Amino acid sequence: MSARKRYGRRVLKMVAAASAVAVLATGCSSNGGNDADSDEPLIVGNLMPLTGALAALGTEMQEGTEIARQMINDDGGINGRQIEWQQIDAVDADAARQGAERLANNDVDINIGTYGSALSLAAAPVISRAGNVLVEVGAQAMEVTSSGYKGVYRVNGHASGQGQIAVEVAADVVAEKLGVDKKDLKIVFAGLDTTYGKDIANGISEELEAQGMAPIAEEFFYAGDTTDFSPIALNIQSEEPDILMAASYPPDAVALGRAMKATGFQPKAVIGTGGAHNDKPWLDALGNDANGVFSVGPTAKVNPDALTDDANTRAEEFYKRYKEEFGHDAGAHAVMGFDGAWTAFQVLREADEPTAEGFMEAAKKYEQPEGSLVNGDGIKFGEDGQNQMWGYSVNQWQEGEAVVVYPDTTATGEPEYVPLPEWGQ
Repeated sequence: MSARKRYGRRVLKMVAAASAVAVLATGCSSNGGNDADSDEPLIVGNLMPLTGALAALGTEMQEGTEIARQMINDDGGINGRQIEWQQIDAVDADAARQGAERLANNDVDINIGTYGSALSLAAAPVISRAGNVLVEVGAQAMEVTSSGYKGVYRVNGHASGQGQIAVEVAADVVAEKLGVDKKDLKIVFAGLDTTYGKDIANGISEELEAQGMAPIAEEFFYAGDTTDFSPIALNIQSEEPDILMAASYPPDAVALGRAMKATGFQPKAVIGTGGAHNDKPWLDALGNDANGVFSVGPTAKVNPDALTDDANTRAEEFYKRYKEEFGHDAGAHAVMGFDGAWTAFQVLREADEPTAEGFMEAAKKYEQPEGSLVNGDGIKFGEDGQNQMWGYSVNQWQEGEAVVVYPDTTATGEPEYVPLPEWGQ
């Protein structure tokens, strides 16, 4: 069974010009413009890291949400009301928390964010306590939807599932390409010493056990502010693994990749999880050495045959608008942001009123089949707010392009570069 079906249904420019995407707090009415009978614009909070270490992918994700906003507005908005952002630069957890407090104080009922797990876990309790809604479109730590925060919804999948799918790739793709029994693979893990990193490692361990494979040979956790990755790279080399599985953000993924290159050791395969290994920062930093690396997570474009007719039409419009607006093709995180915001807006359209209470009632009934989103997912929120119809595709860098190679339902190409060539080759 494919990764998408197996895990997706386990329970069943910086920000664009500020004048275009941001609404200053002074421009909001006392209730955020969100009275049900108001003809004013509908103010929606948007919390993303637009500066700092996470800005590259945070900005890309925000750009995806912006295209969703434009497309919904051009289609009549929410029952005739145009959506406008109150933009928050959630550069770190403190800024995310403070931004969430500002949005709550401005009575902004519906909020979209946040890209990073630490950001989401800082903003979610604040928004929930205020009785408002956070639609998470990127963060993957299990706690985002397992902590019992009312009004918190996650459109994308979660970290544990990413770890599980990474093992599927090892078993179904890498082992086959190497011509070895999956039980003989030696796997090490390197990742952030955070809830997100540990959730992925736990997912890996659970799936290795389920498949009767050897447990992780060694885990190398590191702090998010680590600057010297040489000791970790040397430790990985000393283990001589067949596969390195990693859970990173872009800066540490690049730093570890460069440190491993300095050792001269290359595993037979590298499987990243999340977005650090499947978007432009990784390619720009590693160049040709990025080729061959797998990444479980969001993807820029899946096989059109995996999408419904409506989703294909929407995808075509999204890709066209994005390139016109920002001057380059949409990446994986832009798609992720678009799908998440689009889903939030569709739920709002189904609500009796565009308020937190209206959204929560509508979300109980809102459902779309697999293939309804541009990334190939469907929508059905569980009682905990987690979308149960998620499913991550797996990319592999090939000749500077992120090609979807797994599962078959969304794949646009075949896996190559197994085993990985030597550095510089």
